[in-house]
Amino acid sequence: MRAFDGEVALTVAQLYLVHMLQRTLPAGFITPCLPTKTDKLPSGSQWLHEIKHDGFRIIARKTGAQVRLYSRPGNDLTRRFPLIVETLAGLRARSCIIDGEAVACDNKGVASSSAITAFAKSWRRGFSVSTTSQSALAAAI
Repeated sequence: MRAFDGEVALTVAQLYLVHMLQRTLPAGFITPCLPTKTDKLPSGSQWLHEIKHDGFRIIARKTGAQVRLYSRPGNDLTRRFPLIVETLAGLRARSCIIDGEAVACDNKGVASSSAITAFAKSWRRGFSVSTTSQSALAAAI
């Protein structure tokens, strides 16, 4: 996979935004922040940096007892990750929005790209996901 230059990345981001604006998005969906390519990392006390995990970008919205999970383009993923839903439902907050990454972990608790790939393949074929895989995903919250 080749890296995109800044101009191509900006064009892709603009096309993505146009696509998002043309869709009818589910109620409660909030468009996630997308990364911006730069040659220099921001600095200062107002910036936080995090590790990049290979997984599924999920925007979770909790309103009262109801929890909904959305993909980056706004597809409802709630039924795909029932243990994440259950975990978020147990939070003491009455409402919140969490923008994060659902990852699958190996037996040692380390994020595994092959585990998330296996998870994605089984999900796309319509198979149910094992409780162990779901537990690993929920543990990331």
